[in-house]
Amino acid sequence: MPATTSTRKVRVKVLGQRVLAKRIKELGDKIDGREVAKIHLQAARAAAAIIRAEAPRGLTGNLKRAVVTGVFKNRPRKRRAAYVFVDRRIAGHLHLIEFGTAERFQKSGKSVGRIKPNPFFARGRNKSRPVVKAMLIAGWKQLFSNAGIR
Repeated sequence: MPATTSTRKVRVKVLGQRVLAKRIKELGDKIDGREVAKIHLQAARAAAAIIRAEAPRGLTGNLKRAVVTGVFKNRPRKRRAAYVFVDRRIAGHLHLIEFGTAERFQKSGKSVGRIKPNPFFARGRNKSRPVVKAMLIAGWKQLFSNAGIR
């Protein structure tokens, strides 16, 4: 015996849709794009500091030095996003450290060993998530209160 299903039509009526759209537009007009970028960059710098703390100390310190932050300039001013990444020009060997290698050999056949994976960037990113989230929430709340938005 086949199972029977009943379908019911549910209608949802959104009250105040025009008012909501108007308030969202006003919100965009009141917020300064430079402040948005500043909040995002502060959070990115905090994440970068945590990632640098996780980076292994090598002979040159290039892995720590290569963790950089910035703001995307090609986005609209009010939608600027910040980034954290490892500059491959400074630490081109990041992938070898992060993911490890199998045993490697020189052309002469001499073994130079293997590298055990040390996923410091992923570890630092995961540790920084609650800090970044708290900073973004606090920054946006402050931005809203400065703009007179509840």
